[in-house]
Amino acid sequence: MEINEKTEHQILTDVKLGAPDETIFNRYKIDGDDLRRVLVKNIVDEDQKKNEKKKQKAASTLSRVNEIFQFASRKISDLMGSAWAFITAVVLLVIWASTGPIFQYSDTWQLIVNTATTIVTFLMVFLIQNTQNRNDKATQLKLDELLSAVHGARTGLVNLETRTDEELEDLQEEFKNIVTEKVEQAHKNSFKTSSEKEA
Repeated sequence: MEINEKTEHQILTDVKLGAPDETIFNRYKIDGDDLRRVLVKNIVDEDQKKNEKKKQKAASTLSRVNEIFQFASRKISDLMGSAWAFITAVVLLVIWASTGPIFQYSDTWQLIVNTATTIVTFLMVFLIQNTQNRNDKATQLKLDELLSAVHGARTGLVNLETRTDEELEDLQEEFKNIVTEKVEQAHKNSFKTSSEKEA
């Protein structure tokens, strides 16, 4: 028997309220197989809803972590690229170097600066790469927008970054030929113009 959504909901409500099976069979004119199908479908639907919620929560958490990382990488990149960061690094190195005689230039004294610079360098690689990726993507999108807006431009070049190295080399060769032709044409035109002025 075909059971519509409204009836399924009513059956599930009755089951949750503890109605006897016979009452449900008589009330909705269904048999045991129909009731099992409704209950199994309900379990599957609830599992799907739970999985969707988990996926949404995970995606939301990942998105939030990504936003925080991007914000932090922008701020830290701006800060580390400033003159104050350089001055601070120089001052810290001078302080570290000046404490050398106090610690008799021991291994621990050397290890401090080695460890600090290694950690900072390691972390900065990720921040710089993130900043570089964002800037490259933004630049690419701006160029794509210009290509799509300029009449006569080859819009096939919009997704150039997805092409293979061989395709890029072929295009580079093609553009070299175009530039060479234009330069030669400009020389011919300037030679004609200067010849006409002399005559």
